[in-house]
Amino acid sequence: MSGVSFSIHDLGIAYRKAKVDFYYSSLSSLLSIADYEEKLLDNLRSLQTRLESDDESWVREDDFLGDWTLVPKSIDPPENDPSKGGLIFSSPAEAWEHACASLGERDGKEKAKAEFRLMAHVSLDFHVLSALWMLKVGCQYDRNLTASSYGNRLRRGEDGKINPLSLGSFKPYLKPFRDWRDNGIQSMRAALEDNKKIVAVTADVSSFYHELNPGFMLKDEFNCLFDLELTEEDAKLHRLFIAALQAWADKTPLKKGLPVGLPASAVVANMALIELDRMMERQVAPLYYGRYVDDFLLVMENGAGFDSTEDLWEWLFARSDGLLNWKDKEREAVRFKPAYLNDSQILFANSKNKVFLLSGEQGKRLVESIAWQIYQRASEWRALPNLPMDARQIGTDLVAAVQKDGEAADNLRKTGALTMRRAGFAIKLRDFEAYERDLPPETWQAHRHAFFRAFIQHVLVLPHFFDLSTYLPRVIRLATACEDFEHLRRILNALYDLYVAVDKHCAATIKSCPSASSPASADILNRWRTQLFDSVRENIIAAFPTRLSRDGKAGWQEHMAEYCPPDFEALRIGQYLVSIHKPSVLRIPTT
Repeated sequence: MSGVSFSIHDLGIAYRKAKVDFYYSSLSSLLSIADYEEKLLDNLRSLQTRLESDDESWVREDDFLGDWTLVPKSIDPPENDPSKGGLIFSSPAEAWEHACASLGERDGKEKAKAEFRLMAHVSLDFHVLSALWMLKVGCQYDRNLTASSYGNRLRRGEDGKINPLSLGSFKPYLKPFRDWRDNGIQSMRAALEDNKKIVAVTADVSSFYHELNPGFMLKDEFNCLFDLELTEEDAKLHRLFIAALQAWADKTPLKKGLPVGLPASAVVANMALIELDRMMERQVAPLYYGRYVDDFLLVMENGAGFDSTEDLWEWLFARSDGLLNWKDKEREAVRFKPAYLNDSQILFANSKNKVFLLSGEQGKRLVESIAWQIYQRASEWRALPNLPMDARQIGTDLVAAVQKDGEAADNLRKTGALTMRRAGFAIKLRDFEAYERDLPPETWQAHRHAFFRAFIQHVLVLPHFFDLSTYLPRVIRLATACEDFEHLRRILNALYDLYVAVDKHCAATIKSCPSASSPASADILNRWRTQLFDSVRENIIAAFPTRLSRDGKAGWQEHMAEYCPPDFEALRIGQYLVSIHKPSVLRIPTT
């Protein structure tokens, strides 16, 4: 055994943090939490033994690393998308079928492109190790970040120290995001009120997590930037954690990057851009600079009289000490390349970069328009749920929430409407979750059923589902908790039909994956199918009422007990619930 030691108390605190972080992540495995906790002390002692051993190869073993999975990112409609010619269908499903009808798929030559994002599906031991790393090592790196880094900051007490007893590792995201956005708006507003001409730059890194090699955190040229106080145990923990990140990346088709979905990856990603923050603050000295993970907003006076995007970037390059430059002669992307990231590719693609030249009354009007939309959106988030008088209004509201057109912009860069559509739908879903908590199911049944019908017709269809797939588990839990088993069965049928449509009409790819190592389209879809229906099964179990009403029992037997979509044997939900039924364990993390 080595001379280092890790206390079981510290591992218990780390598990408590990891459980909350994992539970509220977008791809949490509820059953794995329950299984791990059934033998919690044994599992933590086993991890403790491995941490203290001289052998460090265990962090590269498959059982510890876990696996990877896929989630929908985007889907490119066929070239003959009817909406491009002004033809509007009331049914999104009919619009998609019409678009795919003349693709010539009989010869297999032409299909729509379905892109998936690779995500982490690591073991609970890996999550505990990561949480322990954040408590012991990651916090020391995080404290070196300046106030201009708003996103994914670790929770600290009033004394600035990490709070080991707080639930979760990170500050709640909403206030830092609002501060990052609103402080930028306020700086622009104040400068324009002083009759200054200003320039605002927004940019974000393309495929940031997938292109970042975590090995930079072990390099001397990086660690010399900080004053760290690592003990022997901390140094070993740091070494093991970075080795695990690299080993996990080697298992994936990408062969690089950070595990998206592992909370500690956010700390590593933040640290990669620390020299960008320092350069902007010291060399540029702007009116405002703020970074939210990989998305930054820069506001400064236009004293140099910029009249093109290239002029502005060249000006920034001259003050960056070589940290920023064009990627190549075509000047299609800006590259951030400090010495410690020589084996990573951090690019700000021009397609995402935007430069705004603002002055006078016209500049004020643009900024005030954006500020007003921000206020309107924030007011919706703060508002108490309001159940409409007429259930028919539910479908109309939901259709408005998922439309691609007509959304007002509340962000300089993202006049897109994808972020706004997600926010609009999330607000509607949040209201229904509040009704489920506060009202007996029978008192708002008509409204709920109208919501489910609209969800099936306008969200569980292509291409809308790829934009809003992250909300599917919450809708399934809502239907299950309210004993709406007939509508739950309809949702599952629609989900199966959607999978068949993707398989039939789309060629599947993985974002940022080299073509040489990319799995076949059929393999990608099979992996997504497994993840999708495992998630459905777990969320039904998590929300399943501890005691069914008389109508609920009848509905369960009629619609769900023997339900199994074609070809999905793993989804015999009725049989699975009989064998594994742990709603009390899965619903809320213990404090």
